[in-house]
Amino acid sequence: MESDKISKSWLTNRLEPHDGDWARAVEQLRPEIDQGDELWQFDEPAPPGINAGAIGIALVRHGEPIRTTITAIH
Repeated sequence: MESDKISKSWLTNRLEPHDGDWARAVEQLRPEIDQGDELWQFDEPAPPGINAGAIGIALVRHGEPIRTTITAIH
């Protein structure tokens, strides 16, 4: 499942090639990845009164998340 841009405040950890999620994220986002882009984990805070938010991987370009792939809902 893919979604639009997210808030930069949701970014939690930059992924490196040795991270388990990195290869899977590259496979899913490869057509959109440009030189210098970064992959970050994100965690969406649950809205008030709702006990769910998305967790996933964000494609970050020039410090801005431009594309995401959701891996779980918490």
